[in-house]
Amino acid sequence: MKKLYTMAAAGLILAACSESGLNEPSGEWGDAPLRITASVNEEITTRADEPFPSDVDFYFTYTPSGQSNYSSKLIYFDEKGDDKEIYLNWENVKISSSLYFVLDNVPKDGTSINLTEISGAEVQNTNRDYNAQPESGTGKGNDILWQRIAVPTKPNTLEPIHFELQHLMSKVSFEISSSNDEIKNLLKLGETTVKLWNVVEKPKTDGNYTFDRIKGTVTIDGELINQDNAVSIAGKEATSEEDIVSVTTDSWIFPPQEFRDKNNRPKLQVCITDETDETKTFTGTLPESMMIEIEDETNEVTSKPLEFLPGYHLVIRVKLGYWTDHTIYFKPVLVKKWKEYGPSDININQVGVYDAEGLKELVEAWNDESNTNLLTFKKYGVLEGDTWTFNLWKSITGYNSDEAIPDKLGFNPRSDYSLVFNSNGHKVNDTPISNFELTKSKTAE
Repeated sequence: MKKLYTMAAAGLILAACSESGLNEPSGEWGDAPLRITASVNEEITTRADEPFPSDVDFYFTYTPSGQSNYSSKLIYFDEKGDDKEIYLNWENVKISSSLYFVLDNVPKDGTSINLTEISGAEVQNTNRDYNAQPESGTGKGNDILWQRIAVPTKPNTLEPIHFELQHLMSKVSFEISSSNDEIKNLLKLGETTVKLWNVVEKPKTDGNYTFDRIKGTVTIDGELINQDNAVSIAGKEATSEEDIVSVTTDSWIFPPQEFRDKNNRPKLQVCITDETDETKTFTGTLPESMMIEIEDETNEVTSKPLEFLPGYHLVIRVKLGYWTDHTIYFKPVLVKKWKEYGPSDININQVGVYDAEGLKELVEAWNDESNTNLLTFKKYGVLEGDTWTFNLWKSITGYNSDEAIPDKLGFNPRSDYSLVFNSNGHKVNDTPISNFELTKSKTAE
């Protein structure tokens, strides 16, 4: 359920000279207060009654009457969302359909802001470091809230200007799980830490890391951090569900970024330290694709290349196999609009096929009807009723490489289960694969 923090309408008045002429306020309503409301549109499972963050400074950006450049004015609100002072009236602002009103929480005047130049001295007792860091609350730390609205050519002075603020950074967290008894006990009793590198944590010393206040874009010009400088993200208390133990990490806020270099993709390391201070390490490369939920009337879920998207929360889910096998097995990355997730919101059952070996193992297990092979099926798919659904999450090569790709990838009908196979637009041996289904037969064919 969506929770809206609403700033109650408030008069904003400041005496200034009005400007006559086309597209400027008239004397009839020019001295009317310019009222502002705003909301942060989030779903919150643990902080439903938290008030609007009164300790966050917001900046209202507009073009002053008679001028051509944008200017920003600091606005304070109390925990009820009411403004603490009187600021502007309509005769103070320039009216033009080509201009915008903007609200955000970045403490700089002007429209193009170098985020590396902002320091704690600009806002007392506030950390303005916009490098990757743990989430510290709505609108705090490096969390950028923003929205722009076109300036109305005929203002309705009886209605406030409403901003529905958006997050412009990307939130990332990790879920580490295992069904192996030894690893489960370690997840319960030990300390889990996730290390991440080959990502942009902060800009180069001579680079640009900017926020465009009018366009609402964050740009980076930074180097990928190496393993020696990896981001270290702490795990929280372990939870158990059936035969699986999971540890979810703190959420971190990263600048938006894409990962197009296939030879230098982000690396993930899971370190578990036991009571004797012995550490076991698991290492893997982040998957190439992610599942993103499009929030509209369709509620579609689609696959796209992995990236840290602005305004989205990526839950990167991994499963640790056996104590003697220190490989990380990735589940599909879950991506939704920036939200706080409770345990029930994270689907830990989605799995799929990522390589030729996995597809071969799945097909052979499926076609062996003398054995139910449920463990193999669970490794690659989800069961609903008597239908297994399998997803191909990555284009693969080397499957049946000595011969043509068989019809329906070699899956045969079974007498006990139906099958749904989703290719998600991926290829096998450079051949596009269509989605297909196999209905349950009376006897195996």
